[in-house]
Amino acid sequence: MRCTEHHFSASYEDVHRFDEAVVERGKRAGRLVPCVVTPRDLAVVHAVWRYQYLTTPQLLELWWPGRAAWAGQRRLLKLFRAGYLVRFRPVARRGSFPWTYRIEREGLQLLKDAGVVARRERYEHRAIYDYRYVLHEVQCNAWVIAWRRLLGESLLGWWGESAIDPPQGFEPSGRSRSGSPVPSRACATLGPGFYGGRGG
Repeated sequence: MRCTEHHFSASYEDVHRFDEAVVERGKRAGRLVPCVVTPRDLAVVHAVWRYQYLTTPQLLELWWPGRAAWAGQRRLLKLFRAGYLVRFRPVARRGSFPWTYRIEREGLQLLKDAGVVARRERYEHRAIYDYRYVLHEVQCNAWVIAWRRLLGESLLGWWGESAIDPPQGFEPSGRSRSGSPVPSRACATLGPGFYGGRGG
């Protein structure tokens, strides 16, 4: 079977082609298929939880650098079939776009059982019908990954919104009492440099 998926980098510019796209949701054939979870699997599921939405090219760059794409794609499919991740993608007129992954209820439970996240964390179901509702997260992640590619080992850390404690004076809703937004990403580098921003 010929693969029609567009092959492109995880750069900030590339993800803009997703704008205003209707969503196709991944479907599982029958029951969940258990799989042996490796340390990398756990790290992948944790990353998806931390950064909310990650595309196939982004995950391949982060966890399978220099490897053939099919190796990472096959593992992501196993995690999807096991119920740890949910996936969806914009509908394309020709060919197909890469999948975007989000944490599934079983995935969050996996992280809790492994002691990776606190027991108090709660799963929030989101039915995505329009890709515009996740575009900000995908674009932010693409921006940070592009910066990571540029900085290399100088990038010490990268925190998603789920790992950032709201600053004093800010509410959990993501805005301050004055209406200002809370940063949705934070990065630490060896030299001067900090990024934290949120779109509208």
